[in-house]
Amino acid sequence: MSSRVICPQQSPGRWHATADDGELQHRTRGPAAGSSQFGYHRLGYLRAREGIAPHHKKLLRTYRYVGFRVLRLGGRKRELGTRRPAVLPDGPNQRGLFDFVSGSLTCGQRFRIPFVVDAFLRKCLAQLADT
Repeated sequence: MSSRVICPQQSPGRWHATADDGELQHRTRGPAAGSSQFGYHRLGYLRAREGIAPHHKKLLRTYRYVGFRVLRLGGRKRELGTRRPAVLPDGPNQRGLFDFVSGSLTCGQRFRIPFVVDAFLRKCLAQLADT
């Protein structure tokens, strides 16, 4: 038995309207032109009621091809304005920093040590070993 190499057909990568999409385009343009509240999801539900259930990607392509736009939600909301820079301390005991240092012993036991550091002196004020 000889081995054959099967090469898949390469697509052009772009979608072009076909003749069978004319019906879907006509049915998409009708209700959506009357009201801006008909998104392509809602039109998909209406087509499913009529017995025509196109794939959601095909419905989106025809919705855009007809000339309608799909609104996208904005990104993450960020705080407006500029942040005030942190005030540098003028003397000791004005601002303390809190940090953890963790490690493990040779026997495998892990430990964490919290440190309290003075921001002006850069010295450790307190530390507490905990497991």
